Amino acid sequence: MPDINYHALLRANKVLVVKSIFFIVMFNLIMISKTKGNRGFMYNPRSLTLISMGIGDIILALFPLVVDAIMVYHGKLESCQTLNMSYLYGEILIHFVYAVGLIVLAVELVYRYKRQFTVTNTYRNIMISIICSAVPWFLGLVIILPMMLINTEWSMCGGVTRYRWMAVYSVAVVLPVCLALIVCSVVQCIRLPTTNDAVASAQNTGYISQQYPMTDVTDTQHITTSPPDYDEMNTNDRSALIQYVTEETPPQPLVQRYPAPKFANYYPLPPQYPQQQQQMVQSSVVLSGPVYTAQTGNPLMSDNPAVSINQNPQKEKQTLLAVSILMFICVMPFTVYVMMSLNRDPILDTDTHNKYISEILHWSFIWLSRFRSIITPIIWINSFRN
Repeated sequence: MPDINYHALLRANKVLVVKSIFFIVMFNLIMISKTKGNRGFMYNPRSLTLISMGIGDIILALFPLVVDAIMVYHGKLESCQTLNMSYLYGEILIHFVYAVGLIVLAVELVYRYKRQFTVTNTYRNIMISIICSAVPWFLGLVIILPMMLINTEWSMCGGVTRYRWMAVYSVAVVLPVCLALIVCSVVQCIRLPTTNDAVASAQNTGYISQQYPMTDVTDTQHITTSPPDYDEMNTNDRSALIQYVTEETPPQPLVQRYPAPKFANYYPLPPQYPQQQQQMVQSSVVLSGPVYTAQTGNPLMSDNPAVSINQNPQKEKQTLLAVSILMFICVMPFTVYVMMSLNRDPILDTDTHNKYISEILHWSFIWLSRFRSIITPIIWINSFRN
């Protein structure tokens, strides 16, 4: 087998690291701007969680990839502590945060549609959104950092033992990535109600519940709306009926039309009431579909309209599943390769052929894992389209 052209490999790494920094920052900024374009992102758990995940990818581009750029352009890095921190974030922590973020989004999706969660501009919803977006980072700081920092020589380039790396990869990458794929797949099997389902159900049953304002209402009467039988009335009865309708009947908000009676040409209709005396009744139809609106104050006069009222849970579920599958495909090959390399003793492995293959697999898998930060924001951007 011919030798590896390390000069060509170095040139390829230089091009890839510069382009990766540019595209990761660009696509994630576009995703964040699209998410912020929906008003009310601060009290929308889904939007704020997506923004935190996008910020995590931008940090990946501005810290670990910049460290890699310094190494490929200048040949070395003086601080081993910086190199260890770069490797910890770029190859472990960012994958943990993104996988846990997908799990949070899946749970939020089911809760939103099952419980008909209404998002409004309140301090409670703002705190819920902040907590949902901070959960992946908090768990990463609580679980991952202690595993790496306790009883290790962090200032040395080889201060972390391979057994410690094995444990960290298993807990921080393999477990959350596989769990995210399982959770997003299970969500696909959960039927979530939609507005179309609620309308169809109301049409089939012939019933739609309505809510009317009940202020200043003291009693409820059932009024018969069938027209009177004029044939059996004498002249005095008809005169009394016309007088009662003219003087005693209050204005009704709803006017129903019926066929003209037999003596309609001989008896005048009741006088029309002025427009300002008519009482208008405002009704709001309450459907059993998901409620996901965010309004402040009067919904008709508010400057903050509804926040991204997405009535298509199937599309959201498919997006989550696509991102989780893509993450599994991009991240797991490098993780499995590293764990297998840690189990192999490099001193005893003197086969040059294996070393060449290992070098090719190493760079191929590591760039595949970084491409995840470019492709996933494109999927999220496409999901924002109508």
